[in-house]
Amino acid sequence: MEAYCVKCRAKREMSNAKAITMKNGKPATQVARLRYMAGSITRRAPSGLRLLPSIHPPESQEGRKGYREGKTKGDILERRHSPDRAATHLPEENGRRVRRILRIIAKLLPVPLLATLLLSLVACGPAEERPEIDFNETEPIPLADTGEESEPILRVAFAGVISPKETIRTYDALVQYIERQFHGPVQIVQRETYAEINDLVESLDVDLAFVCSLAYVVGNDDFGMELLTVPEVNGETTYRSYIIVPAASDIHSLDDLRGKTFAFSDPLSNSGRLAPVYRLYQLGETPETFFDRAFFTYSHDRSIRAVADGLVDGAAVDSLVYDFIIAHEPEIAAQTRIVETSEPFGIPPVIVHPDLDPEIKARLRELLLGLDEDAEGRQILDDLMIDRFVVGDDAAYDTIRNRVRDLGW
Repeated sequence: MEAYCVKCRAKREMSNAKAITMKNGKPATQVARLRYMAGSITRRAPSGLRLLPSIHPPESQEGRKGYREGKTKGDILERRHSPDRAATHLPEENGRRVRRILRIIAKLLPVPLLATLLLSLVACGPAEERPEIDFNETEPIPLADTGEESEPILRVAFAGVISPKETIRTYDALVQYIERQFHGPVQIVQRETYAEINDLVESLDVDLAFVCSLAYVVGNDDFGMELLTVPEVNGETTYRSYIIVPAASDIHSLDDLRGKTFAFSDPLSNSGRLAPVYRLYQLGETPETFFDRAFFTYSHDRSIRAVADGLVDGAAVDSLVYDFIIAHEPEIAAQTRIVETSEPFGIPPVIVHPDLDPEIKARLRELLLGLDEDAEGRQILDDLMIDRFVVGDDAAYDTIRNRVRDLGW
């Protein structure tokens, strides 16, 4: 067979071309060498990409050595990415290029930014082993906290018999007790006037209300406002209207207040308006003809303090409120004096709308009627200066009804 001998660089007759090799062990014939190289073309890198053989010697030392041994670039990559070698090792030539690029970046970037970049590169390293998660083991996700309060299950209104601040201080313990018994939030509702509280009850915007006796009579006539319970104080379910004056004044009766200034509490107050106006009616007078000036304070404690501070010459107030305040503030007793006491009236009741849910109505009645049988309830009643709550009688308010009719209200 005639072939070109690479070693001799000339054509010559050869009996066995494959047996003739060069010093480096490669086939000496051009044909055999081409066949060797052709066998390397079909080899693949681990990524599955087909790699063409290197025609020119690679730059790296290992690449040049492999080239001399007759291996292609595909052979070298295949060996580097074999299973027994770490997949993260870069070829040496790529390592030098990366180092050159990092040196350039180090010169161009500020130190903090460079540190951030390096940390991000480190974070891209091999993933750590993660614990297994069983998605069958689930728990309910709690509701997010929005900062908003829970919807109240009950709304309790307090007529402005005493001022809003005093109302909160006085009835807060009772409201908390109701919350615990009903296992939910209870909202305190207050308005400036008794009429506004009546409107809330009529529209079922409140479930329970503590109102004045005259407000009850008006509400009962308007929409059937219903007695739930009434407080018993000193063994009685009645109260009175006091006419009070400054302790140092020379006023000793209602007649002495003619031409003076006078404070009423609320237009729908029995003790704070109806009772004194009816007394004037019996004298043939009206507030406009009898007093020099009269006005509303919209709470009994404000009227009491107005008299104590000498802002008015007299006022008509609720006997229960007056007794409560002077028991807690003896200085008020020293600054005021009672000059007239009315006959007894039906005591300010606890009421509900007639269409309130019967179950809620029954639970509220049972709670209030049993308050004196519970140690905590007993303490609450003592603080309010109430003996207990009892079932009320609508007939106890007939005196007020008759006076309203007489005055044409």
